[in-house]
Amino acid sequence: MREDSPIYWKNNRVEMRTAGFDPDRAAATNPIATIGSAWTNAHRCNNRVRANSDLLVDLIAERGRQGLVVGAPAASDALTQSTPTAGHSLVLRDVVADCFEIGHRARHGEAMIVISGCDKTGAAALTPLARTDAVVPRATPARCLASAQLLSLLLLALPPMSSAAADPPAAPPPASAVTTAATVTGSVVMRERLALRPGFALTVKLLDVSRADAPAVVVAEQVIPLGTRQLPVSFELTYDPARIEANHRYAVQARIEFQGQLAFITDQQYPVLTRGAPAHVDLVVKRVPKKDRH
Repeated sequence: MREDSPIYWKNNRVEMRTAGFDPDRAAATNPIATIGSAWTNAHRCNNRVRANSDLLVDLIAERGRQGLVVGAPAASDALTQSTPTAGHSLVLRDVVADCFEIGHRARHGEAMIVISGCDKTGAAALTPLARTDAVVPRATPARCLASAQLLSLLLLALPPMSSAAADPPAAPPPASAVTTAATVTGSVVMRERLALRPGFALTVKLLDVSRADAPAVVVAEQVIPLGTRQLPVSFELTYDPARIEANHRYAVQARIEFQGQLAFITDQQYPVLTRGAPAHVDLVVKRVPKKDRH
């Protein structure tokens, strides 16, 4: 970690806590990694970059380090948007490169990881990597070690190589034993404009709510430790289709707890799966008054 990195965290305690960080913990962790993320939901090339950035932040945090996302715009023109020239996307390369480099230096990053999804943002993402390595005069062994550590943790996230190629294929299971899983997907957002501090956990459940005179039956459940992530957060509930009955009613519920105490919850039903309901829902959670928390 560079000498001024802990000072950055300690001198900005209010801002960092409001954003969901623990300044003392961040100041004591290993090198800060800037995650350059050029994102938009307007076209297919870059619409997954934001979700990948959030996953990378969680992966880095799990290994005791700190990942800070620096955003940048992504644009496409010419053939993809029926404009006569590529006048916007060509200019965009400089804008993206400057955004990444400014965010990296302003937050005293020690290593940089860039994520892009198209030829415009891809070319732009390489520029700040070259600039920061060329301009910083101290290419010390510690700096090289920090980059090596970050590369190592990314490799650890990859699934292990399978030995299936060397071993003979296993016999397929009997048809009666094959079960095709299905999913309900969606996102969870918050009504209030609040920043969650580290320690919150999101629980999303798929419920059978057919009987009004009995508790709902849990069909599937997903627990997501939020860490330093902020809403909106995506979820994916995997369930057994054999448990779904066409004449029953199903709904998705979300709740957010802090150290076991309820803090946010959905206050309405979100039907799914049967009676024309979708398999994708966007949930809105509402803050629970302190007197009602348990």
